[in-house]
Amino acid sequence: MRAIAVSGSKIYAGGVFTNAGGNGTADFLAVWDTSAVTPSWQPICPSSPNGGTVTALQIVGSTMYVGGSFGDWGERDPMRATI
Repeated sequence: MRAIAVSGSKIYAGGVFTNAGGNGTADFLAVWDTSAVTPSWQPICPSSPNGGTVTALQIVGSTMYVGGSFGDWGERDPMRATI
């Protein structure tokens, strides 16, 4: 884990990891919702950065900014990916 951000009851983690908390789809960027009935790490988006590293997270209002080094993010331009 290289970056953490908190918003309300949610904790966001980013870095170079796979299977956060045993969840096989929670790679590179994951969220833990403390208000959930059964809290667990969940993926934030349907695809992960290929050959990338999340090094910074910043939440401003309802927008999360993700910084790092990304080869690509699925079929999205990494400079314009919306999380």
